[in-house]
Order: sequence, then structure tokens, then C-alpha cells
Amino acid sequence: MDTNVLFEKFTVDEIRQIGNKTRSDIEKKKEDLRQMVGERYRDLIEAADTITKMKKSASNVMMSVASMQDYCKKSTQGFGGKQLPQKKRETSSDDVKFYEAVAQIKLLLDMPEKIWSAIDSREYLRATQLYLLSRHINTQVQLNTPQAGRTLPCFPVVYRQWATISHFKGTILAGCRDMLKNCEVTKQVTTECLCSIMLLEDRTTIQVFNEYLLARMTAVQQLFNFSQPSVSIKTQVCNLVHLIVTTLHQIHAVFYTPGEKYQETKVESNLLLQTLEKVTNKGTADASVLPGEDSVCMKYLQNDVLEFRPSLKLSASPISTSKLQESCTEWVNTCVQAVHTGITRLVGYINSVKGLTGIRDAVWEHLENDSNMAEWDEICSRSLNRKMSVWEEFFRPLFLDRIKAILQSQFDSTLQMCKQQTEKILEELTHVTDRAVSLECDAATYIWNETPGDVPANTAWIQASYKTLSEGSGLIMKAKAYTPAVQRLSLELDGKIDTIMEDGSNYIGIEEMSTDRKEPFDRHGDNEYIRQFLQTTCEKCVKMLLEHIKYKLKESSAHMEGPKGTDVEVVLNRIICLGRLCLALCELSPHLKQCITAGTKTEIERLDKRKSSLSKGSVARLGDPPPHWDQVKAMLVETSQDAYRLWSEYISRNVVDYYASVLFDSTGTSLLNTITRWDKIDIQEETEAGQSIKSTISVPMHPSWTVQAMLENICEEINRVGGQALDRTILLNVLQLTTDGILDAYHKLISQSKKSDNSSFPLTQNRALQLLFDLKFISIVMARREESNKTHSAGLQSMIETLEGMVDPFDLDVFTPHMQKHLARQSQRCSILFGALTSLDRHGVYSSARGTQAGHQEQHNVLPLTSNHSRFQLLPLSTQTSKSILPHHMLSLKPKMATGASGLIEHPIPQPQLKESSSFYDKLGSMWFSNIGGKSS
Repeated sequence: MDTNVLFEKFTVDEIRQIGNKTRSDIEKKKEDLRQMVGERYRDLIEAADTITKMKKSASNVMMSVASMQDYCKKSTQGFGGKQLPQKKRETSSDDVKFYEAVAQIKLLLDMPEKIWSAIDSREYLRATQLYLLSRHINTQVQLNTPQAGRTLPCFPVVYRQWATISHFKGTILAGCRDMLKNCEVTKQVTTECLCSIMLLEDRTTIQVFNEYLLARMTAVQQLFNFSQPSVSIKTQVCNLVHLIVTTLHQIHAVFYTPGEKYQETKVESNLLLQTLEKVTNKGTADASVLPGEDSVCMKYLQNDVLEFRPSLKLSASPISTSKLQESCTEWVNTCVQAVHTGITRLVGYINSVKGLTGIRDAVWEHLENDSNMAEWDEICSRSLNRKMSVWEEFFRPLFLDRIKAILQSQFDSTLQMCKQQTEKILEELTHVTDRAVSLECDAATYIWNETPGDVPANTAWIQASYKTLSEGSGLIMKAKAYTPAVQRLSLELDGKIDTIMEDGSNYIGIEEMSTDRKEPFDRHGDNEYIRQFLQTTCEKCVKMLLEHIKYKLKESSAHMEGPKGTDVEVVLNRIICLGRLCLALCELSPHLKQCITAGTKTEIERLDKRKSSLSKGSVARLGDPPPHWDQVKAMLVETSQDAYRLWSEYISRNVVDYYASVLFDSTGTSLLNTITRWDKIDIQEETEAGQSIKSTISVPMHPSWTVQAMLENICEEINRVGGQALDRTILLNVLQLTTDGILDAYHKLISQSKKSDNSSFPLTQNRALQLLFDLKFISIVMARREESNKTHSAGLQSMIETLEGMVDPFDLDVFTPHMQKHLARQSQRCSILFGALTSLDRHGVYSSARGTQAGHQEQHNVLPLTSNHSRFQLLPLSTQTSKSILPHHMLSLKPKMATGASGLIEHPIPQPQLKESSSFYDKLGSMWFSNIGGKSS
């Protein structure tokens, strides 16, 4: 630090303290440096001395080598490159024994290298023979007492050599046991390993057989070890199959001893006893253990070394067939349990049927390409006393259980998705925030608004026979009154089921033609089982969805019957949406039908098209439809009708309550709001005196505004929910409930009018005429089949007679013809306006009634109808004529004129008559189409 800075920042005392501290630090550093140099100096001097000695030693070695080279050169030059002749001398017996001991020691010294070489090449039987020979040589050297005292001091390495060789026993046994667990080893290697275990540990045949089975069981368990994450499940399963097949083949080849009836079999067997006999037979020499003939040691080795063969303390006897089969059966059962545990855990990671199919096909191909499968049945019959299929025994039940679990999970997720989407749609109907949701509430707006998808671009290039409803245009969806949300949910469900069926079809596959070639197992044996499971599970899924929908309908019904403050309109929209959804599932989800009928899409479409082109009798001859789909479709339709029935009951009750409230309202304001204009008709009658009397009468010519508003509300509500797509039973139910309610209201009104108190408005003749006109008009517009409900017809006729009884009989006879005429005119005018109600019984009943009455033609803005419309089959033309469109019970009410009354004269406005020949279509046909079909003009 700068001294100037120190004197600026610190006082004199502080500067003195800093100086003292600095001096002490300097002295400390000097002392540390002296100690470090003193300690390391001794090591430095010693290292320098060592380097000097190494330099001198290296120089001495180099000088010695140079001297040896010079000496060798001088020796070679002195002898002229020729060797000196050796003096032959005789070898004494002591020297021979010494040389024999030395040869054995030399062989003993070479044994570790040979044993290691055999172990490295996995020749464990040769390593065992070398080990046993080494033990024999060591014993010979140790027991040769006279020579041992002379030889062993010269070769002290002998004592340590056996200690080195003795460790090979554990190595050889460990290697043999590892080889027994390896599924890639051949049966010859397995036999040699078992022989090594028997020779080293003095085991019996049954003992090594049990050890082999235990080792193979351990190998099976190790295959399920997840220490190798790179190994796929398919590889693990194929390795397991290979292990099981190889094990049974090796059991038969190594341990099985054939009886008399199997002597001529081509399957290899009894290798263990044959190998043991070959190894332990003293009559044969094993050149692989001893050194070569050119070795010096071979001249001095003793016969007991040259002729040494391993031996067993216990005789090796063959395993009985019953014992072999019993042990193999027990091993297979234990293996099945282990495989089931491991495979169940493995296939739990597979989430698709396609993955399981790949594993099954891999197993099939592995067994197909395995050469050991040629004698598989024969080997199983001998080893297990029965035939066994690896696939059926070990894997098939597990795969089927996993397939069912996967498919069940997929159906559960599909069901959950449908429930969530349904809840979402119903929740959106509660709060209508955008136009898309408003279309769900008002189908009429959706139907009559054009959208880009109404007519697809390729609609002209696809034949109608190849079109399905789910692939149809937007116009078809509008005709069916399937709103966008319903379409979206139905198509999403159809896509989910299509994905499930596609996944399941991977396992089913295409059945191949039967051939004479024997297959490892039947890959398509479970096709029908999987189809049945798909069918049953899909059917359960639909039933659970219907239970959810029914619960929602029940909940909505409770809301409708709740307090008055409940938003009934929202509840009605939910009910209609649920009913519409049930019908859409039948038609917009073809894969649902395909899954339940367990057939292919092509077959179902072909059958549907064929049925649509045939008559009812021909369709019956095609065969009964699939019962499962009929049941499911019936449940869907029934649930839909239940929903629409709730809607129809509410609409009818609401309309009837409105009409009854107006009908019972006796205030003058209510009467003025409902009254309509009456027709004034001039009539002329002649008295008995011959005088003509002219008078003007008023008759009802329109239904009351209440009736018109009621019918308009019903038609508007029907059109709002898509009435053109509703089942006629639903509309007839609306008609029936409404007419019955109106009839009950009339009965109550008549009952109140007959009471003595003056609390209600009196039922005068004019009001009775208007009520009579309204009732007849309602019965015309909302006509019901007499055969469907004769009680209603009788009640209607009784009410008409009651109202007629409140009118003067003479006036009634005068008014009736004019009322009938006005009823006919009003029914014709309103047939289109109230078409949702007028066309329920027959098509075009009221639209075809264009005929005039009493020679009167009403002017209208419609083209005259042609008498021959054969050239325009697609045009809605008709030539039917009807004298009256009134129901039968009204036609019977003919006017009754009083005796002596003169005829009534009506003065209608004259209208020009139009001839049929003046039809625009006739003129058009005669001018433009006269030459069609080869006709000459």
C-alpha cells in the first residue's frame, strides 16, 4: 500500500501497528521457506544418488551384453561353425526316474496355460480333463518318495504350482453353470458342461438333471430382468420361447434314454451317458490332453500318466422315463407360473393391440423358422407324456387378457369422452353465447340458412349408391335435423370406435387359406373370440351411455315439473338435443353398427344397399338382421322417443293451458282480442203469400285468433326442433294430447255455462257458432284416424252436437252450408301454413284438394295443375280431385232445410274458368317435347 495513503487514512499509532504486523509476516515467511528447503533437500540428494546408480547399472549391462556378443563371435570362429561331437553315454535307471519326474513336472508347469486356453475357448470338458490330469500328476510326484527327496528340492516351484492349479476347479464349475443358463449353447456344449460337473463334484445323473432344470429356471427368471433397457419386449418374449424350446430339446437329447420301440428314431438322445463313456473309457487315448509326439516329455512320461482317464465314484445310470417325465412336467408348471408373472408385467407396458400382434407374429415366425420344431410333438410326447404348444401353454391366456384390458380401456375412455362432450353441449345450451350454440336451440335457423358444406364439390362425381349418410352433404344433415354439435359428437364417437376396431383388427388379421404345411400354432384361432368381445363391450358401452342420457332426461323432467321459476326453455333444448343425439348415433356412426354386428363395413353397406333396393318380401328372404344391433338400435330409438315424448307432453300441455285460459276468460277485452270478422251473406226467401223477403245473415268465416295462434305456436315449435325428421308417432302424440286437451276444455266450458250463477260469460248463439266453427276447424287441421281412437271421434261428435243444440234449429240449417264452405276454404288456405299438422295422416291430402264447390273457382297465384304429368316425375304435381276435405263425421252433417222454406241464393264474385287444356305444362310439353322418343312433329 502506498505510504502517502497510509498517512492520509490512519493515525500514527495505527501506522506503527501496521508496520509491526508486516515485519512479523516477513519473518514467518522466511522461517517457512527455510523449513521447506531443509526437509526436501534430503530427498533431492537421495534422488540424485539413485539416478547416478541407475546410470552406472545401465552402463554395466550394456558392457556385459557387448562382451557376450564378442565372446560368441570368437567361439563361432574357433570351431569353424561346426558342433563338437557328443560323447555317447548310457543312461542309468536313476537318471530315467529323474527324467520321468522332471517330465511330469514340466507337464504340470504347462497345465495352467492349457487350462486357461480351454476356459477361454469354453471347452470346459477339456479343461476338466486337464485339471484332473494335473491333480493326478501332482499326486504321483508327491507319492514317489525316493525320487521326491531328490527331485523336489531341485524344483521348489512344484509346491506352488498345484496351489495355482487347484483354483481352476471353481472357475470351471462356475463357467459350466453359466453355460447351462445360456439359451444359445448347443446340446453338445450342454452335455460337456454336465459331464464336467459330474467329474469334478462326483454327481449322479439325476443330480445333474435337477441342477440343469434349476439353471434353466434361473435363466427364465433372468430374462425378465430389466437391467438391459435396450432390449425390447418382443426380443425378450422371443428369447423366452427359444429358451423353452431349446430346454426341452436338450432334455431329450442329453438325458432321455430311448426304449426298444424308439431304437430307430432320428431324434438324438442319451448324449450324457455316451459322452461320459467316451471320456472315462481307458481303452481310448485322448490326444487333446497330452503334449504332441515330438515333445521330449512324451519319451519319459509314465504309462499311468499316458493312460490316465477320469473316473466317477458313483456309476452313471440312465434316468427312468417316468422320473424324467415327472421332473419335466413339474419344471414346465413352475415355468408357466414364472412366465405368467413376468409376461403380465411386460405386456402391461403395451397399450395397443397392434403391439401385442407384433409380438405374437414374431413368436410365430420364430417357431416357424426353428429347425427343432420338426420333431417337437415327438419330443413332447417322450419328455412330458403329452403334446404341448408353447403359445397355448405360456402366452395365449396372457395375451387375451391384455387385449381385453386394452379394448376395455379404450371403450371406457370413449364412453367418458361421450359423457364429457354431452355435458359440455348441455352446459352450452344453458348459456347461449354465440351463434353456433343458438343453432342447437333453433334447428329451423340452421336448416334454412345456407352454408358452404350444403353441397360438396364432388357430389356430382359420386354415385348415389356409394354415398352413406355419414359421408353425405350438409343438406342431408339438415333434412335429418342433425345440428352441428350432434354431428360432431356422433362423428367423434364413430372415429373412436373406428380406431378401436382398427386396433383390434390387427390381431384378428386376415385368415389364410388352409395348407398341408403344419403351423406352429393357429394365429387366427382367437378371431371369433375377439369379435365377440368387441361386440359385447361396445354394446355395454352404448347401454351405459344410454343410462347416462336417461339420467339426464329424468333430471330434466324433474326440472320441468319443478317451480314456475325454472327455465323451461333451456330444459326443453336439452331434452331435444339428447333425443336428437340418440337418433344420430344410429345413422351417423356406421362403425358403431359394424362393431356390434361383428362384420366389416363393406359387408354392412352392401347389405343395406341391397335391402333398400328390394321389396319387403325380398328383404325378409335375405335373412334376419343381426339381433344385437337391432336391440341396440331399438334402445336408442326408444330413448329418443322418450325424450321427444317429454317435449310433446310439455308442448301440448302448454298449448292447451293457453287455449283454456283464453277460452275461460270472460272479460270483454279477451273476447275482443279473439273475435274475427264474420261473413255477411244476403239471402232471399219467398213466403207462402208469394212475397220475397231479403235479409242479411252473418256466419263465421275464420277461426278465432286464439285458435290460429295456438296452431301457429304448435307448428312453429315443431319446425324449431326439425319436425320433418321427427317420427310420426311423436307428432301424432302431440296431436292427440292437444285435441284431447281442447275437447276437455270445451267440456269444462259447457259445464260452466250450465251453472246457475252468473260468474261466467253466457254462452250465446253467436259464441256457440264461433266455438263450433273453431272446433270443426281444429278437427280438420288436426285430423286423427278414427281407427286409432274411436273414443275421441265419439267425444268430438258429441261436443259438436252439444254446440249445435245451443243454436236455433232453423238458423242452424241456414248457417251450416255457408260454414261448411268457409271451413273448406280456410282449410285449403291454411294447409301449407299449418302443414306440420295437416300432413301427418296422408301426404298431400289437403294440398290436392283444389277442387271448387258449386261451380266456384277461387282466384289464386298458383299455376294450374296438369292432367298428365308423366314427363315430370320429379315435380310435385297431382291430378287428384276431392269434392270435400272434411272428415267423415262432418260430411254426414248435411243441412236440414225447414219444410216450406224457399231456396237460398248466394251471390259469389264471378271468376273466369280455367280449362285444363290451358295448362302451362301442357303447352310446354306440346311445344318442346313433341319429338322425344322418335315421334314425328
